[in-house]
Amino acid sequence: QQKRRGRSSLPSPEEILLTYQQATAYVYDVQNNIWKAKKCNVLLDEIPLAMGPHKVVFKTKLLSTSGKPPHDMVAKQYKDAGLEEAAVFAAVMSLGLASQYAKAFNAELQLNELPERTCRVYFNQAFV
Repeated sequence: QQKRRGRSSLPSPEEILLTYQQATAYVYDVQNNIWKAKKCNVLLDEIPLAMGPHKVVFKTKLLSTSGKPPHDMVAKQYKDAGLEEAAVFAAVMSLGLASQYAKAFNAELQLNELPERTCRVYFNQAFV
C-alpha cells in the first residue's frame, strides 16, 4: 500500500517544470450570473488524497503567474465519464449561491452585534 506523499515546502523549480499542468478555471460570478474563464497552472499530487464511489480527490496547488506563493486546493475528478458537464457546472453554481447567502448571513450577525461565539458560515470558492 502506497502512502500519500506530504509536501511541507514549496515545490522546486525543476518539479514545477516537470509536473505542472495548464488548465482553464471557470469561475461563476453570482452577482452577474455569468461564467468567467481564466488560464491557470496547477500541480497535482500523483497519489489521490481520497477516493469515494463517485469521485477521486487530489491535493492540488494553484500556481501564481505573478510570483505569489502557490494556493493549496483540492481537485475532484469524477469517475463516471458519462456525467453530464451541465451537472458539474450546476453544482458549482449552487456553491456560489450558498456562499452569497453565507456572506449575507454573516453580515447580518455583525450588523446586530451578536457575540463572537455566534456561529458564522463560510464556503470555499469552487470552480470548474
